Amino acid sequence: MHLKGWSLPLWVVLSTCSTALALSPTPEPRQLPPRGGLRVEPNLARDRFGHIPVKRDVELVEQARKRDQRMAQHQAALDNYHRNTQDEDFMARYNALFDSAKELELKSLRKRAGTAGNSVPLDDYFDGNVDILYSGPIEIGTPPQTFQVVPDTGSADLWVVSSQTSDPGHDLFNSAQSSTFNNTGVKFDDQYGLGEAAGTIASDTVTFAGYTIAGKHFGVATSVDSQFQQQPNDGLIGMCSSVLSNQSTYTFFEDLMNTSMISNPYFSTYLTRGRDSTNQQGTVSGSSLCIGCIATVPSGVHTSGNLNYVPITLFAFYEVQMNSISYNGQSISQTSTQAMLDTGTTDIYLPTTVADAMMGKINGVRQSDGSYLVPASALDTTTTFAFTFSGNAITLDILDLIDGYSSSSRTQFIMNVFAADTQDPNGADIAILGDAFLKNTLTVFSYSTNGKPAVGMQQLVSSNSGTATSAAVAGTSYVPGVPTSGTIHRTGTATATGSKGAAGRAAQLDLGALGSVAAMLVGTVLGALVL
Repeated sequence: MHLKGWSLPLWVVLSTCSTALALSPTPEPRQLPPRGGLRVEPNLARDRFGHIPVKRDVELVEQARKRDQRMAQHQAALDNYHRNTQDEDFMARYNALFDSAKELELKSLRKRAGTAGNSVPLDDYFDGNVDILYSGPIEIGTPPQTFQVVPDTGSADLWVVSSQTSDPGHDLFNSAQSSTFNNTGVKFDDQYGLGEAAGTIASDTVTFAGYTIAGKHFGVATSVDSQFQQQPNDGLIGMCSSVLSNQSTYTFFEDLMNTSMISNPYFSTYLTRGRDSTNQQGTVSGSSLCIGCIATVPSGVHTSGNLNYVPITLFAFYEVQMNSISYNGQSISQTSTQAMLDTGTTDIYLPTTVADAMMGKINGVRQSDGSYLVPASALDTTTTFAFTFSGNAITLDILDLIDGYSSSSRTQFIMNVFAADTQDPNGADIAILGDAFLKNTLTVFSYSTNGKPAVGMQQLVSSNSGTATSAAVAGTSYVPGVPTSGTIHRTGTATATGSKGAAGRAAQLDLGALGSVAAMLVGTVLGALVL
C-alpha cells in the first residue's frame, strides 16, 4: 500500500490500529446499591436527553394543580406569619431563639470547631426525569412508631397521618399504642406543597436524626388531600422559622437549639439526582440532612469554590436576595428578585417578569398555567443557567429544569420553571427555589452566622452526570466554627466515576486520545483503499 510518499504493509497498519483501539477504555456503568426492588439502569450520560419521558395529559393537568397548591401553601404561610406576629407572647419566645442561636455560634467559635451533629439519610422519590420529593425516617411514641417525613424548609409544622384515616399506602400513627401520647384537642389545618392535612395537635416523644425530644407538639392528621395518598411520605417535618407555624409552636430544630442539644445553629442538605442511577420510578438513596453539621457529598460528586453565606433579608422563610440569572455566562436583565429556598418544593417558581426573561433566552412560551414550553432544538448539553447571590453564581444542570416532552412528537420540552407572582410578608415579589435548584448546591440553613441568620451555598459538580459547571466566587467565605480565612472550604473530594482518582482520570484521557488517533488512522487507511 502506498500513502503519499511512504510505504507500509497493510497488516502492520491494521495491527497497530487494533492494538490502540483495544487500549481505549470502555466506560463502566454506574450503579447504586439496590433499594426497595428498584431496578438500577446503566448511566445514560452518552445521551443525556434520551431518557426524558413524554408527559401524559393527566400529568400535565396535575402539574397545573401542583402550582396552584403551592401558591395556596404560600398564602397559608403568610396568614400564619401575620397571626403569629400579632401574638406578643409568641414573639417573645420566638425572639429568644436567636439569642440561643448566637450563643451556640459563639461557643462553637470559642472551641474553634463545633461538635459534629447527626445526619439522617433521605430517600429521593424519582419519577421520569423529576426528583419529586426527599424523605427521611422519624420515630414518634413509646414504643416508637417509624414514619417517612419530608424535611420542608418552606413550612414549620410536624405532622403524620393518623390510623383513624383509611390510607393503606402509608404507615399510620396509632395513638392508642403510645404510652406517652397526649391529645391537646387543638385543631390544625396545614397547607403544604402537595396538598393539605388537617387534624388535632398532640404531644409525644419524637426522635429525628438521633435526637429525642419528649413532649414534642405535632399534628395528627385525620384528613389529608387525595393527592397525598399517591406520595410515598407519611408526613412532613417543617424546618423553616416557627413564625410560619399553623400550630404556633417551635419547630423540632428550634427545640434542639433552645435546649442546646446541638452545638451549631444550622442544618444542611445534600440532594441526589435519581436519573444518575435509574430511569425507573422508585426511591434512590444517597441524599442527606445534617443537623448541626455540614452534609458530606458522596464519591462522584465534589464541591467547587467557597461555601458562601448570604444574609437572610427577612427571616420568615429562608429568604435571600438573588442578584441575577445568567444564560451561558451572560447576565439577563430584569432577573433580580427576593428568593426563598424550599426543600419541600419540587420546581422553581419565579415572578412572571423574571421567568419570562429567563425562559425567553431559550424561546420559551408561557402557558396559561404559568408553565413554559421550549423547543427541544433550543437546548443542548452546553446550555447553562446560573443564579447569583452576593457574587456567588450557582450553575444549574439544564436537565434539572426539564419536566419532560410535552407530546409524543418530542419537539417541545415542558419545563420545571413556572411564572408565579407571590410575595413575602413585606409585600415584595419572591421566587421559590425548590429541589430543581437545590440539587445543584450544598446548602446550609443557619439561624446565626456572624450573629445573623443566613443561607450558605456551595456549587456541586457531578462527575457522574458529565456536567461541567463553574462558579465565579467573590469575597471571602465564612464557615461556622472556623475562623474566617477566605480560603476554599471543601466538603468533598473530586473523583472520577467509580473509584478512580486524578491519576485514573489522566489515564482515561490519555488512552481516550490514543483511541481517537487510532480511529482516525483507520479512517485514513480505509479511505486510501477506496481510492
